[in-house]
Amino acid sequence: MIDTLAEAGELFSYNGAFDKARLRKGEKKGDIKLPEFKSETSIGSCLTVADPIIQKLAQEKKADIFATDVALAALMCSSKAQYAWDITIKKFASFIFIDKRDSDNILDWQTIAETAQPDFQATDDDTINGTKELMAEATRINKSW
Repeated sequence: MIDTLAEAGELFSYNGAFDKARLRKGEKKGDIKLPEFKSETSIGSCLTVADPIIQKLAQEKKADIFATDVALAALMCSSKAQYAWDITIKKFASFIFIDKRDSDNILDWQTIAETAQPDFQATDDDTINGTKELMAEATRINKSW
């Protein structure tokens, strides 16, 4: 039997005005500027073992296996994703925690060129079109969106 033990987070409403946005040079009347995302913490940076809700559920012995959405998505997409296996499985007492790696994790970034042919993959250099730079830009845009 599957039960919802806890719900967390916030879902913001979508601004449909972005659907009609056009690319043009300079600001014109009626243009919509994408607000820059600002946060004290990084989205998606919480580890399963550090999540306060999961810690509470483990102390109350409400479940045996715990995972965050990021770790589960990585596990579910592992057969198709280019960056699939950046997860760890930890066992403490009788509990199992499915988690992402805790240092410089690729799962904290938006991926790029996942379905591109090898000849068209971004290079891993420090230029503006390097893999890390493109992933950082994609993550900033996604968080702002």
